[in-house]
Amino acid sequence: MFQSTVPAKELTWHARGRKKDGMMRHPADSPTWKMVDTNWPDFGIEHRNLRLALSSDGFNPYGAVSSKYSCWPVILITYNLLSWLCMKRKYMMLTLLISGPKQLGNDIDVYLQPLVDDLKVLWDGIEQVYDYVRGEYFKLKTVLLWTINDFPAYGNLSGCVVKGYNACPICVDQTKPYRLKHSKKLVYLRNQRQLSRHHPYRKQASAFDNTVEKDDAPTPLTGEETFARVQGLPKANVRHNLDDMHIEKNCCDAILGTLLNILGKTKDGVASRLDMVDMGIHTDLKPTSGVKRDKLSLASWNLFVDERKIVCNSFFHMKGPSRFSSNIRNLVSVNDLKLGNLKSHDCHVIMQLLLPVAIRSVLEKPVRYAIIRFCLFFKAICSKVIDVSILKQMQADLVDTICLLEKFFPPSFFDIMIHLTVHLVREVELCGPVFFRWMYPFERYMKVFKGMVHNRTFPEGCITECYIVEEAVEFLEEHMLPEDVTTVGINKSSIPGLLNGCKRLSAPKIVTANGKLLDIAHLCILQNYEDVKPYFKEHMEFLKLSFPYNINNPKWMKDKQNHTFPDWFKKRVANEIRIADNEVPETIRWLAGGPNKEVPTFHGYHVNGVDFNTMKRDSKGSVQNSGVFLVADEMQVASAKDKRPTTVDMDFYGRIQQIWEVDYYKFRVPIFLCDWVESSRGVKVDELGFTLVKLDRIGHLNDPFVLATHVKQIFYIEDPLDAEWSVVVRCPDKDLKGGGDDDDDDDEVAAADDDYYDEDDNIVVEQHPYIPIMLPVESFDNVVGDEPNSYARPGDEGIWIKMRPSTSTTERARAVTLRMKVVAMKRSRSKYASPVKSSAQHSSPVKTASKVASLKKHTSPSLKKRKAGSNAASLKKRTSRRLNMTKSMSKSSNNSQQAQSDDTAQEEENLSGGLKLLKRGMVTMAQKAFVVPKKLRKSVIASATTKWRDFKSRLTSKYIMRYMNDVDLLEFPPDDYRFITKDVWQDFVAYRLSAGFQELRNEQVEKRKKNKYNHRLSRKGYRGMRTEMAATLSPEELEELGRYIYWIKARQDKDGKFLDVAVEEALERIVNLQKMEAEGKFKSQGMKDALTEALGNPEHRGKVRGVGGNVKLETYFDLPRRQKGRKKVSEEERESLFAKEKAKWEEEMKKKQAEVLAEAEAKWEKKFAMLEAKLEGKLLASESPQTVTAVNNDVGSRQGSCSRPWEQGNRPGCQAVKKMLVLGGCTNGKDAAEEELQPADGKEVVLKNEQPPDAKEPIFDLEM
Repeated sequence: MFQSTVPAKELTWHARGRKKDGMMRHPADSPTWKMVDTNWPDFGIEHRNLRLALSSDGFNPYGAVSSKYSCWPVILITYNLLSWLCMKRKYMMLTLLISGPKQLGNDIDVYLQPLVDDLKVLWDGIEQVYDYVRGEYFKLKTVLLWTINDFPAYGNLSGCVVKGYNACPICVDQTKPYRLKHSKKLVYLRNQRQLSRHHPYRKQASAFDNTVEKDDAPTPLTGEETFARVQGLPKANVRHNLDDMHIEKNCCDAILGTLLNILGKTKDGVASRLDMVDMGIHTDLKPTSGVKRDKLSLASWNLFVDERKIVCNSFFHMKGPSRFSSNIRNLVSVNDLKLGNLKSHDCHVIMQLLLPVAIRSVLEKPVRYAIIRFCLFFKAICSKVIDVSILKQMQADLVDTICLLEKFFPPSFFDIMIHLTVHLVREVELCGPVFFRWMYPFERYMKVFKGMVHNRTFPEGCITECYIVEEAVEFLEEHMLPEDVTTVGINKSSIPGLLNGCKRLSAPKIVTANGKLLDIAHLCILQNYEDVKPYFKEHMEFLKLSFPYNINNPKWMKDKQNHTFPDWFKKRVANEIRIADNEVPETIRWLAGGPNKEVPTFHGYHVNGVDFNTMKRDSKGSVQNSGVFLVADEMQVASAKDKRPTTVDMDFYGRIQQIWEVDYYKFRVPIFLCDWVESSRGVKVDELGFTLVKLDRIGHLNDPFVLATHVKQIFYIEDPLDAEWSVVVRCPDKDLKGGGDDDDDDDEVAAADDDYYDEDDNIVVEQHPYIPIMLPVESFDNVVGDEPNSYARPGDEGIWIKMRPSTSTTERARAVTLRMKVVAMKRSRSKYASPVKSSAQHSSPVKTASKVASLKKHTSPSLKKRKAGSNAASLKKRTSRRLNMTKSMSKSSNNSQQAQSDDTAQEEENLSGGLKLLKRGMVTMAQKAFVVPKKLRKSVIASATTKWRDFKSRLTSKYIMRYMNDVDLLEFPPDDYRFITKDVWQDFVAYRLSAGFQELRNEQVEKRKKNKYNHRLSRKGYRGMRTEMAATLSPEELEELGRYIYWIKARQDKDGKFLDVAVEEALERIVNLQKMEAEGKFKSQGMKDALTEALGNPEHRGKVRGVGGNVKLETYFDLPRRQKGRKKVSEEERESLFAKEKAKWEEEMKKKQAEVLAEAEAKWEKKFAMLEAKLEGKLLASESPQTVTAVNNDVGSRQGSCSRPWEQGNRPGCQAVKKMLVLGGCTNGKDAAEEELQPADGKEVVLKNEQPPDAKEPIFDLEM
């Protein structure tokens, strides 16, 4: 550092360039710095000796890949540098990099031992260190002032206990916590000890913990006392610093969680209320037990539902400047009425700035003021400049504030983080401003370390290599490049493309300016240009000589000068130019000539590190960059007749309407046209010091312009108390360059350092100082002495909590309690493991199912039923009655189906048990209880079925598969679903663990694995995504987005990363197709767009990818709708179809005729065979001859009656049947003896069955 010119000069800034006026701006102003100079004068004489601070914290170098690996860098910073440089990345020294994978804990001292040895050597001094600036060698010494860590690492580095009864490392054995019986936690009350001896709060026992406080405040150990306890420690009063960043975050989470009743964040609950009852305080807030749930009446720290809506809506509509914080509206859930995913800097902004504004109209006044006082304390202690004289009063106000919180908040609220705030003022008084001792810069540096990891096998090696290369390149740059070239870790002081420190943020739009407005803008530029001020003085003297009667009227003279100066100035400069060898600057010549009437206008402009927008642009975006603030001289008059006006500095608040670049041909000057708020009736200050403005009350119409470089950025938040007013929040100047490079002008250096820019402390509430605005605590309550007070809020509204497990003393209750403890232990052990996977030593699902079945049969009869009161008993009776009714209904309605089901279906029915019966009864009762229209009946039943399937899946995954290897845990149903009886539960468990269900489940898992493009939309769907994007984009920009953008965004996580490689490949194909479409090589046609071609499969009916299922394909792609009913065809098509159908029918008829003919022939052959046999006498029982009578001789061969015509092939019956079949006659297959036959000659042939009384067999006669 001493071998480079710039760092070597800056390392001695604390001795030559620091402003010394009693204010605390730097650790060099702190008593600890002065203590080192006093105790070790040899060290303090040499200003080049280094004062260091050490910080260490663990981080995961893999990001989201692994959550167990912990790497610990040890970083040193140098306090010799300027205020705006000592915490920058460039001057942070990575001394150690302790590798993982586990956290070090108290063993970190082993790894720090090499660094400790080096620091001891540096304390003794190193000879022959060359100073590049002075060109000499000197002996360099260093001292480690303190460490900077979060609270757990505080305990590891200091060796102090940071949890338990002595968790406060400053109070140590004087901490005196109180253990809550029901919450099972230690709380740190008795803050009245910090008050003065005669403070009224010491006697108000019932308002606190029912004790009258008589003890004195705990006294922190001094350096000598600590040195006496532990030999070898330095005698400094502060060796380890409390991290304000993490304390502020934890306090913010506790306040927001308790106010909004956020699950997992709130400090309120049934256990907290019971603890207050045990302590004898706030007994009116005890929980009220119900049948299913417990009710908590709203206390002083709870918000009504309407108040929670007001707070969440206030946060949701807050918009800050660019780079102010994360988008607040993304952290707010208006539906759930909560805030989530808050980072440390989000809590920093909310705690110091947004929360006091959001709660202005909610809660009772004492509670609201206590919270606002607490927020204002963090804002005051994080100031860049500390007035040492007010620190004592600040500490007293803080203790009053914590006592107020203790009165209005439950004891469980006061954990160790609330207690540590009491010691923050002490550390500021001893060590200097907070922003030199918090973790923000180190947390940012760890993010840089994560980006250095390119080989995940050796993360520490990657970080070390990148750091060494960076340091080497930095050293070479400082020697080879000019001094004005900025390097890594330092904000740039100049950006290419800036115009007088400015840069355009939008395309220009040329407009012809109004003559009057252009004259006002020109006058504003002349009034604020330093080289023109002598001309204004000369012109005023000219006016006094020209108008001697108005000399005593300064307002008239000022108006006259503003009206006539531009023309006079133009003539005056023109006369000077005519003189030879004149010294008129070129800028004055162009200014006197006047501006161009064609004015470029812009929507955005960058000025000295700040982005400014017009109101129109802000209305379409998620940021608010149009607010401006100006301090200027204003001539005030009491009335129109007042001839002695006074000139004072006034604050002006406004919003940018237009951004101009006034063109003077040779150069341009950026200027803002603003709507300024009227100062008299549009600005006010409330009792807490907040500045409020009424933005619709416009004033100062004759002077609307201001130079872009003269304003400061502010933004406005709508006041929840009155929507017509807005709270002002001011942003300080961002001096990116800093200052301190000039050795001769100390005042200029100090002034530049005061306005330095820090990335994490860039917001100030437009508010009066901290001390005067704090109202006396006596005005916040009406408690006098030990008089009790009610802390319940009016009304019947409350918080409903699920019923706690029964406290019955029966054996069943003890068994349930023990089971719940075992379940909790199993869940904690299997948090990161997949409990469904089974190994060789575990039992299979089939065996487990058999164990459950056997367990169901052999349940111990000694387990008694739970006694939960008469209401629970009656509820159980009603439930069992309904279940029996449902079983009977299902049984009666499904008797016929059960008779036809096979054994497998019967087994499945038995295994599924009462849950199936419960489902059927639920649907039946729902149909009887509700009147459902006929059109909606199907959709209602389908929705109920879906909910039922999800319910069974949740039971299976959450309560069965996780504990399938432990049968004891599956004996009873979960306590969350007490309506499920034990028998029904065991049947359901046995079915879910059966081999058939496991096989089906595995098939579904394999099907889900084949899905290549998994989205991450959860329940919001594409419609919810479109709503979120509509908040940040204009309607025109939202309309231009293609569906492939929604499809891609739905498959990204919060960091914009893809967890599926297939999605990244699809994205590459989409990008290539977009390029091809721009080049004319690809054209989207209807459904065949870039997304469809990239995925390689067509759209499915019923939904559109990237749009959702509510939009049909015909609507989105403008396709012709499918017609319901008959399709219209032409005559030719109809004839063709008819011919095809006719040919097909004829072919089928021929086949049928052939089949019928063959069947009839077979029958006739059989009949005639039987007839022939009978006629020959083969089948007759008697020996009598058959008589054949010839009825008609025309049949056969016309022979005698004794001839046999069928022997010659003449069978009249067969021929007649064949003829009839050919003609389409007899096709019904009747018996031949019952049909009428038609011979060729038209005569009728009838077969008659005549049987004499004495005949055994029938005799057939053939009659012609």
